[in-house]
Amino acid sequence: MHNRKSPHTGNRDLYLEKENYYEYCKKISQIIITAIFCFSLCSGHIFATEAVGPEIPDNPDPSANSEPYNEDTRMYSLDEYMKTFSQDMSSNEIILPDYSSLDPGIAPFSYLRYTSYIYDASGNQLGTVALDAETAIIGGRPQFVYDKCYLGHPSAYNGWPCVDSSLSFSGDRIVVYATFSNGYFQQSGSAVFYPQ
Repeated sequence: MHNRKSPHTGNRDLYLEKENYYEYCKKISQIIITAIFCFSLCSGHIFATEAVGPEIPDNPDPSANSEPYNEDTRMYSLDEYMKTFSQDMSSNEIILPDYSSLDPGIAPFSYLRYTSYIYDASGNQLGTVALDAETAIIGGRPQFVYDKCYLGHPSAYNGWPCVDSSLSFSGDRIVVYATFSNGYFQQSGSAVFYPQ
């Protein structure tokens, strides 16, 4: 027997070698596509979370400077809010809608939870504030019900405490004004809520 290969066998080996190479490339490309797909799913979740709004962590770190820092999670009625946070009660404007024509059978109440960003005059986000509110259809449009509105403590992204806050109420909107300070510097902004 001779060890010499025929010319036909060499072509067959070359064909098998190319076939193995293509299979290898196919598997590598599948792995790469799977990795890209998984990364895009993770990134999509991250971007969706950022679009919805920041979440307040269970154990906030004020030095992180990326999430609002808020130790107080209690919700205050609007009267309690003004007494607790406002230094100047005369700056609060309250315009109550006419509740005399309100018939709960015709205009049912709806409960909503809102979270709004606090923006400074330049449009920069300073923090957030939450509102739990009931609305009713008054005069053909949704209106906030004063006695059923509860505001949370304003929180700042930089961890500075809220040193003053006031509000302006009408049935059509609630505006919360907040001032944050670190002792030397102050940042002031406002958040606006509209009934839905």
